[in-house]
Amino acid sequence: MKQNTLSVYLMASLSMLVPFPGRFAYGIVLVIAMYASMIFMTLFQNLIYKFSLESLLSALTAVFLITESVFFKQLLIMYSPVMALTLGFVIYIPAVASFFVMRLYRPNVSSIVADLSQNIRYCGGFSLFSLCIFLFRDIFGYGTISFPSRTGIVQLVIFSSAEKVHAGTFWASMPGAVLLCGLVLYIISYADQSMKIAGAVSDVK
Repeated sequence: MKQNTLSVYLMASLSMLVPFPGRFAYGIVLVIAMYASMIFMTLFQNLIYKFSLESLLSALTAVFLITESVFFKQLLIMYSPVMALTLGFVIYIPAVASFFVMRLYRPNVSSIVADLSQNIRYCGGFSLFSLCIFLFRDIFGYGTISFPSRTGIVQLVIFSSAEKVHAGTFWASMPGAVLLCGLVLYIISYADQSMKIAGAVSDVK
């Protein structure tokens, strides 16, 4: 994993995964919001480059992000008012985080399809990482696997209250989310570096 990619993963993780409730259901909402922001912002930025408005890129992107986030929040309210109320202003964070992820890659103005494909691929890696974090926190923090529903969330109970280890509730908290994100990113970075070293040694041989 490249150093700048790791840095963006860390910023996106701390900005999105920590404030969100540690339930798998809200992780699904987060991923949908991030994909929506990524796709529409990719199309919007390509339009900016097509019309040679690069000097207004930051201002126009900020306005677009606010508009897109408000629209997504309204759709969530229509689907599940309870989930929208629980998330509050946190629902606007994925749009900002997806912007930071996209800043790693310059738009390919010659091909919108190629640009969309590239950004969706990078977004997919972070989405998988995010869902794994939420699933871990849901299982070991609450003893459940939860899914979105119109009435809030539905839960598949894994551990009953009697079986649940109370120390596991740490993973449901914000400090637990920070520690978990840091540990996972460290493991990914360490494994990546080990593979590169092993590859370099085999090339020398």
